[in-house]
Amino acid sequence: MFCEDEWICRLGFEIKSLADFAQASAKCRGLIDPLAVELLRLGVSVVFDFGGNTPKARQSVRALFEAADADHLLHLIEASDAECLANIHRRNDEKPDGIYWGDVSDDIFHAVTAHFAPPGPEEGFRIVAHTALTQPATSRGS
Repeated sequence: MFCEDEWICRLGFEIKSLADFAQASAKCRGLIDPLAVELLRLGVSVVFDFGGNTPKARQSVRALFEAADADHLLHLIEASDAECLANIHRRNDEKPDGIYWGDVSDDIFHAVTAHFAPPGPEEGFRIVAHTALTQPATSRGS
């Protein structure tokens, strides 16, 4: 599993803004992506624990599994802003070892979610949707 927060934390990026996060994320992906493709080519399952909030972000993941001629499954977590903010506040309070790189403010959350676009059928993903606190809710896609 490739957890973006873990890579950001372990590589020591200092995140104070959305721009800092975007830059750190891009650097991490530059390291992770070739590893992921090689693992997929070897037949190893790969899990990405990071946001695919936009069609462009999801297309970059598609490029990886297609380059490796591998199958895919996209897990979509359906949660309200209130549920997401509660999780962020808990993470900020608990500061989990190995993945905590700094507090995420409500303002940063809202700046990120302003760009969220749910995956549509035209993107061609096999999707399993989950509600925030339960098991998979639905399965859809090609």
